[in-house]
Amino acid sequence: MKKQTIFLTSVFVLGMSASVLAAPLTDYSLGKVSFQVGINTLNDIKSVVKNATFADLKDDTLDGHEKTKPYAGVTVGLCKGIAVQYRYEQLKSNPSVDTSSRSFNLPNKIKLQEYNLRYLYGKMLSLYAGDYHVKFSNSSDGGDGFKAKSQDLLHIGATCVIPLIGNLCAWGDVGIGKDLYHYEVGVGYKIAKNICLDLSYKYLRLDKIGEYTNQSLANVKVDGKTRGVRLGLTFNF
Repeated sequence: MKKQTIFLTSVFVLGMSASVLAAPLTDYSLGKVSFQVGINTLNDIKSVVKNATFADLKDDTLDGHEKTKPYAGVTVGLCKGIAVQYRYEQLKSNPSVDTSSRSFNLPNKIKLQEYNLRYLYGKMLSLYAGDYHVKFSNSSDGGDGFKAKSQDLLHIGATCVIPLIGNLCAWGDVGIGKDLYHYEVGVGYKIAKNICLDLSYKYLRLDKIGEYTNQSLANVKVDGKTRGVRLGLTFNF
């Protein structure tokens, strides 16, 4: 994993020697399209167990799986200042946790999909609102009765793009909703006519990601957190 991270970071640095901003899209005119593809190089999922009655898991954070996983997105301009957007990413967590008192099974596959309507406010700021679809799955229930909650969460957010030097830009994105909070900060560098190389850091918190049907665990609540470095490309047309 460390070798992958070093290699991908080196590619980013070398790309900056190549020679307007490309990421995120700042022109919502009809026909404008932006594609994003990349990987989460350091993402992990941590499950926060709350209200547990046994001491070894009470209000504890369980380390997740550090795996490289993909993300992608597309933004399409509809008219001046209005666009629609779809974003997707896939993450993994540690599927089971053994303690001195019992074994827990947690969601080990997580798919996140966003469906947003965006409005460009000025030249650098865009606002959005939409559906944040969260889908969890387990490899097995392990007999503990854990049931992951796939759900649709309404959220609102804003993205700001700031020009820096030459073909370099920086951006920030923040979104919030019920049981949901996320932000991302990054830099982008235009390496070709319609291609931008992106490096960013993202944090995501999801509350109440699952519940236990087992009555002895009925009060146990599980939240999820993820954070990590992302490296990708943006194609604007």
